[in-house]
Amino acid sequence: KTFYLTLSALLSVASAQSHQYYFVNTLLTWTEAQSVCRRDYTDLATIESTADVDDFLRTTSGYTGKAWIGLYDDTINSWTWSLNDSSFYAGENSFRNWQPGQPDNYLGQQHCVQFNGSGGQWDDTRCLDTLQFVCYNGAVGGSPSYVVSNISLNWTEAQKFCRENYVDLASVRNQTENEIIRTLIGASTVWIGLYREKLWSDGSDSLFRYWADGEPNGPSGDQCVAGSFNDSGRWSDESCSLSLPFVCYKPTSAQSHQYYFVNTSLTWTEAQSVCRRDYTDLATIESTADVNDFLSTNSSYTGKAWIGLYDDTLNSWKWSLNDSSFYGPGEYSFRNWQPGQPDDYYGQQHCVNDNSLGQWDDAGCMETMQFLCYNGTVGGSPSYVLSSISLTWTEAQKFCRENYVDLASVRNQTENEIIRTLVGASTVFIGLYREKLWSDGSDSLFRYWADGEPNGPSGDQCVAGSFNDSGRWSDESCSLSLPFVCYKPSALLSVASAQSHQYYFVNALLTWTEAQSVCRRDYTDLATIESTADVDDFLSTSSNYTGKAWIGLYDDTLNSWTWSLNDSSFYGPGEYSFRNWDNGQPDDYYGQQHCVRFSGSSVNSLGQWDDAGCMETMEFVCYNGKYNISLFYYFVNTLLTWTEAQKFCRENYVDLASVRNQTENDIIRTLIGSSTVWIGLYREKLWSDSSDSLFRYWADGEPFDPSGDQCVAGSFNDSGRWSDESCSLSLPFVCY
Repeated sequence: KTFYLTLSALLSVASAQSHQYYFVNTLLTWTEAQSVCRRDYTDLATIESTADVDDFLRTTSGYTGKAWIGLYDDTINSWTWSLNDSSFYAGENSFRNWQPGQPDNYLGQQHCVQFNGSGGQWDDTRCLDTLQFVCYNGAVGGSPSYVVSNISLNWTEAQKFCRENYVDLASVRNQTENEIIRTLIGASTVWIGLYREKLWSDGSDSLFRYWADGEPNGPSGDQCVAGSFNDSGRWSDESCSLSLPFVCYKPTSAQSHQYYFVNTSLTWTEAQSVCRRDYTDLATIESTADVNDFLSTNSSYTGKAWIGLYDDTLNSWKWSLNDSSFYGPGEYSFRNWQPGQPDDYYGQQHCVNDNSLGQWDDAGCMETMQFLCYNGTVGGSPSYVLSSISLTWTEAQKFCRENYVDLASVRNQTENEIIRTLVGASTVFIGLYREKLWSDGSDSLFRYWADGEPNGPSGDQCVAGSFNDSGRWSDESCSLSLPFVCYKPSALLSVASAQSHQYYFVNALLTWTEAQSVCRRDYTDLATIESTADVDDFLSTSSNYTGKAWIGLYDDTLNSWTWSLNDSSFYGPGEYSFRNWDNGQPDDYYGQQHCVRFSGSSVNSLGQWDDAGCMETMEFVCYNGKYNISLFYYFVNTLLTWTEAQKFCRENYVDLASVRNQTENDIIRTLIGSSTVWIGLYREKLWSDSSDSLFRYWADGEPFDPSGDQCVAGSFNDSGRWSDESCSLSLPFVCY
């Protein structure tokens, strides 16, 4: 293989500037170190590149031992299915059928799962063992179809074989499927698609690893990771109870937003729609440098303008204990509100108390009351400690984190009853609280309130920045009409983005799937290209090759469908993945059918769907929220393209209609009669590394090929422009 590398001086700077590391010379266990980092910084260090390793090493000049970083092992909760498509599982991705005492991670090396045919139970084993395996081959007549191999391979080879010849290694979603596979394999022991990776404390999905020779080496108790200051920053797995210094991080600020002042007076929701249509979103402001840029958008205006911050009194609640593995399906969203609560009285109630009846209401976080701490599990049940002192919510959170685990989360009615019994007649703080949200989903906690703000009342749930008060913010009624500020990623961000990917040209002829496997094994993934600067870096990986090379963009006609109304709280378990395809659909006829139409009571179809070209024109159905608890749809008998219909619905109602279940499907079918209409389902090509970048760089006439051409290549003789190609074609490829 021949590897070509493009790396500018700015790359290490950009990488360094995504994390600001802090060495803390205090000996703590991994869990204690995590608590300190989360309290005083962002989290334990996430390290995603060799440039990050260099920055890690620079945090101290005198220490030569090991220090905790954010990587850790969770033998119970970090299991993942090879078939990584949430719509496939409809809430069933957590089904497990472990043999008693499993998984045990024997000798710290068991990261894959074997299925024992004799009892239908599972245990963890080494991924390098060789076994027969079961592939999933789609559904036939509504039932899953499986294929048992007659050869033995290691887990990674088996995964590759299944992906190339069928769909993927078998997922087992429930006991019924477990029984089907047990019957199919007889007395054999086979691979299934379950495996696990170590996790980052901050939830990063980075697959970068920097192990020392012979690491990770177990034994099974060594589930936390340390970096060595006397071995070039290389990592080893250690017992989490060991006391070591540690390295925390904070994200560094960057001028990541290009702001645009729009001198049209609109409500906040109208402004959001315009920004999303013409730019990226309403302005997200994450630093005082961003505030200065916001102010520089207009030199003459002295009033207020909408930004992207807003309040959602129902859906923005979070638990203080922010560990997804702690919550089972549906448990993070369990609520037991008192009737009429939360009401955000005077716009100041952002924390939650639990009263003597076990019911909750929102309260001011600056009130003082007793509180309840969570202290782990005892005998399989949660352990709680009731305070004997009264503190504000923030003080209570700090007290619980320093002395126990955190303020109490309440995951279900059983735990609610335990707490009600424990607190008696008291009213106590629990760990539920809320922050205002950014329109673009940013998790920035930067705030720049004017004196006395936010001040309510409860109807003031949207935020404006003032051009005559140094950019300071106030909460306002969302129905107020104001100018507004939008943003796009800035030119400087484009440079940083270009240099956040280090590209490698691999001069070996492989299919797209083979190339993906090599990139994931030896680098991070196939190249994600998010800007013209990235295109330039892609081209500079090879000076003499003039053909095409695989990049990470691909098409998935079954699993890449998305609803226009992109609000996870709107969809119950399994509802986001509800589909009612007509027979043989979707078929992506001529590779151009990326939107979905709904056929009413016609001769050939009764409320069934098929994919269609988004540039076709037809009537459509908008969703307009609820009326007396029932869904409210509007049938619009104007012929528009899908994008025009989406724009119309967003400007006049909520969005194009989502169809979450058969009941809603029947409501729409009755509403439209014999018409054929647009609904909100559509799809985009996907990036192999799951990036959500919408940057595209198609060659003239592309993409145009028939539906079999579902993978994308960049051309070294056409300025890096892209074309869709058959995934089975053998080409060189570019990793990052």
